[in-house]
Amino acid sequence: MAKKTYHDSELEHVPAVMLGGPIDGSRYRMPVFPDGVVPTAFSTPLQQPHESSPRAVYLREGEAPVGGYYVYFFDRIDGSGGAPVLHATPGRNRERTNQG
Repeated sequence: MAKKTYHDSELEHVPAVMLGGPIDGSRYRMPVFPDGVVPTAFSTPLQQPHESSPRAVYLREGEAPVGGYYVYFFDRIDGSGGAPVLHATPGRNRERTNQG
């Protein structure tokens, strides 16, 4: 099945906050896709041009908003090819592995 693309105006949005890492405290309007699921991960380029930039990767914590925001915690920095450049702490990786 081909991946469908959506224009930002076609999607609902929820408030999200990023904690830790290079964009600590940044707030975003996280898109909610038509299936109603809030994304479990978020990544953003750290430099321009974005195509060759390392990306900060954040993972959602919990299923419900806290204080009106979905909370995402810093996990790692991936290189431009997607290979991890900086990993999360071993404790955080262990928790994620045990949850899923």
